[in-house]
Amino acid sequence: MGNVAGMAGVCSHQKGLLRGQTVIGEGAVLSREGLSNPVAWFALVIHQYKRQQCEQVLTDLGYEYFSPCTCVVREWSDRQKRTQVPLFPGYIFCRFNPEKRLALLQIPGIVGIVGSSKRVLEIDPGEINAIRVALASRLPIEPVSELAPGLRVTVMQGPLRGLEGVLVREKAQSRLLLSVTMLNRAVSVEVEANQLALLN
Repeated sequence: MGNVAGMAGVCSHQKGLLRGQTVIGEGAVLSREGLSNPVAWFALVIHQYKRQQCEQVLTDLGYEYFSPCTCVVREWSDRQKRTQVPLFPGYIFCRFNPEKRLALLQIPGIVGIVGSSKRVLEIDPGEINAIRVALASRLPIEPVSELAPGLRVTVMQGPLRGLEGVLVREKAQSRLLLSVTMLNRAVSVEVEANQLALLN
């Protein structure tokens, strides 16, 4: 369930990025600060429907990558279907030397590398290992959004794409609060949490 094709999809190119994080492209200046090893783990940002294509190319080029997913049961009118759902939609974790990242950025479907202030951000290998252990345990596992009520977000896809507002919770629903400041009034609309991204 780790390094083989078939494990991470996307909803948006920058979905789930934390405050201050950006997608680093080939023109970015690399800072060695904080990189403890020339070869380290980083998060590749991928296009929504090109996950398997990206994974196949990474395999062909000999890269070590990790694209964890979990199995869920989809209900259909006449049957149930088990399907793989990515734990980190929109991302593939990959281990490489960031000074040689150009080859990765030329792979169709890869948008960039998660970074901050034109620096690629190394991922703690202990965190990667912890996810591997959790998957190997066969215990129930599911993705959890980092978005919390009260944070300003933008809608990355769907009919509300491009709108910005404040995330609120109502029972089990995620809702986007849209304000008219001058009138001190607002409306809320139901949204899918996986369609949202934090605003910087």
